[in-house]
Amino acid sequence: MGLEQFRQLLGKATKRPWRIQEEAEITGAQGWWIGPPARPIDAALIVQAVNAAEAFLEVAEKGQAFSKAYAHASIADEEGLASVEDFRTAWKAADEAAKEFDAALAHLNEKLGA
Repeated sequence: MGLEQFRQLLGKATKRPWRIQEEAEITGAQGWWIGPPARPIDAALIVQAVNAAEAFLEVAEKGQAFSKAYAHASIADEEGLASVEDFRTAWKAADEAAKEFDAALAHLNEKLGA
């Protein structure tokens, strides 16, 4: 499953936030019953992961964008194929992608309660 398929799955799943009710039963938004896991610790992990899933996805997508921008800038730099202006534009795009990736990581840490 790729990132786009995962995003679609999140959109179709029971709405978040999910919560733990009595005896480790999991419910979704509007009280939809999800089910009981085998152990309470499993319920905690499932709820935390589901509620932070969009933030995890955002980190993965921003990481991909940064990787692509950095690779583009590095190739232009190594091969000397870019004009000075193209070189600056490529590295500026890589820097912006890095900032967006850092912001996504910060958002994920907030969602995880760090």
